[in-house]
Amino acid sequence: MSRTCTLPPCIRSQIHCGRRLRRCVSSGSTVGSVSLCLPTASTSLSIRGLGNTPIRFRRPTWISSTTCLASGASTIPGTSSSTSSPELNVSRSQADLGLTATVAVLACAAAAVSAPVAVTAVLGILILAAPGYLLGELLFGAAIEGLERVAVAAGLALCVPILGGLILYAAGVQLHRATWLGLLAGLTLACDLVLLWRRRSGRAASFGWAPRRLPRRHAMAFGAAVAIAVCAVGIARAGVVWQHYPGFTQLWLVRSQGNAASVNLGVANHEGKTARYRLVLLRNFRPAGSWNLTLANGQTWHRSPSSSGRRISVKLYKLPELAHSYRYVAIDGSGAQ
Repeated sequence: MSRTCTLPPCIRSQIHCGRRLRRCVSSGSTVGSVSLCLPTASTSLSIRGLGNTPIRFRRPTWISSTTCLASGASTIPGTSSSTSSPELNVSRSQADLGLTATVAVLACAAAAVSAPVAVTAVLGILILAAPGYLLGELLFGAAIEGLERVAVAAGLALCVPILGGLILYAAGVQLHRATWLGLLAGLTLACDLVLLWRRRSGRAASFGWAPRRLPRRHAMAFGAAVAIAVCAVGIARAGVVWQHYPGFTQLWLVRSQGNAASVNLGVANHEGKTARYRLVLLRNFRPAGSWNLTLANGQTWHRSPSSSGRRISVKLYKLPELAHSYRYVAIDGSGAQ
């Protein structure tokens, strides 16, 4: 014989604590409306009382105190991004494509109008980085994020001009400024179109950066790496400015093309400063003339003496050193040096 009765409070609390609560999502909730989740149909619990008599208790049903989560259409500020219009969401999801396409167009325009160096330098860096970012989105998408995405984009940005330059050179295209600009800008616009098509067809995730807090030690390591890179570039640039390359002086003695009876004799100063020379002309090993020269940096001196004699030679001395010649050139009667 079985009886049905209400559970005592102690057993009711145990059942209530052991029951797994569910949360439901109301698809049409608005501000001030709360959806309540009802439990599933209760089942009967049978226990045995005194005298081994089965007693059947019916578990009471009650309204769950757990409120449902707000839906995606909730107008509560800060709880959902769907409060904006679909057109605004689409424009935000394609912001990176619009930015890279704008960079490509501005780079071409700056080259066409011969923009200042500062403008072309900034646009050049951006147009170099744009294909790397877009190729990273096409190849990996949302599979990478954070610093890994930056590293992949930087590596691909360096691969594009290397591989593209090799392909263009193999195809016989001259690697001028317009060629590089066409390669980078064309690849950027092509990747924009492909990525736009994939996003609209649902094959690629839309643009978006998930807010993440970088651990302090990672931020410190990244900042140290950037500081080291900046210092390295600064030191290298300063070294180029401070480095003094050894200068040189050019001396030549050649037969004249239009007049076989004369020779072309010349001296060019590339020492980086004004220099004083003494030039001695020899015919058949005998002195035939001399000149004392003072040439500024980049200045050239030349004469066309007659070529009479079987052997003509010149010795150039850099004053005040007269014991040893600084340069020496000689030609024989046939013009061989």
